[in-house]
Amino acid sequence: MANVPTLAVDDIDLSDLQFWGQPPSGRLASFALLRAERHLPFFEEPEMGDGSGLVLPRGPGYYAVTRHADVVEVTRNSEVFCSGKGALSIIDLPEELMAYFAGMISTDNPRHARLRRIVSAAFNPKHIRSIEHTIEEAASRLIDRAADLGECDFVTNFAAPLSLEIICDMMGVPESERSTVFRCSNEIIYADDAEFVSQDADHLATMLSAGHEITALMGDVADIKGRIEALTPEEQSEVLWWLLERDHDRWDEQIARDLLSGRLDVLIDEAKADRAAGKAREL
Repeated sequence: MANVPTLAVDDIDLSDLQFWGQPPSGRLASFALLRAERHLPFFEEPEMGDGSGLVLPRGPGYYAVTRHADVVEVTRNSEVFCSGKGALSIIDLPEELMAYFAGMISTDNPRHARLRRIVSAAFNPKHIRSIEHTIEEAASRLIDRAADLGECDFVTNFAAPLSLEIICDMMGVPESERSTVFRCSNEIIYADDAEFVSQDADHLATMLSAGHEITALMGDVADIKGRIEALTPEEQSEVLWWLLERDHDRWDEQIARDLLSGRLDVLIDEAKADRAAGKAREL
């Protein structure tokens, strides 16, 4: 077991990356010391110009809330301790980035409550059960693609596209635009990662541009929904029947692909065996 150095309370600096590189036991001992001797310590904010590519102005500093009772009070008292100004990270975000980067967690009531009701309705157990088949179908498609590759990167070929397909499907984003959502999301979240954004690029401009693209795309989706809602009941019925026919065609195409790939062979063999054993009946 690694030796944990004994620190004085004045030696603890939560803005120092070396602090977070300690073993968990060292960090826990430091927080225990803060709770006992200085439960609301103040720290200067870290510098953000160390080659990350995204340079933000240094903020005024922050207080670390270390005791449970204080955390509960901060959480409940949004009029004093707000989440919607500067985001929840130590580094405050410029106002123009908040809408695209901070997300719902960096909002305050009543807006936070309204957004939470919308999101929670989409993820309640009843709704999740209703889309289970869609999730399974998407997972099967991704597994088939990965199987053809022989080897793959699990995150790139499965984890990332699966969540992308499910969320885009729930939000009504067409398949033709899903690569755009994936690219823009990465440019917003990983703006300082050379894998997604060139280190020579203007990172702030890249994040803003990506945010505008997603906003415009969702505006198109909302516009389509608005146009459908403006139709007469008869016209909406025509649209519904068109969507159903399109969905049935997709099912027929998927079944044909599954037959050719042999994915249905087990079910076919079971059906033949049941028929031979007299277990089948005419429909």
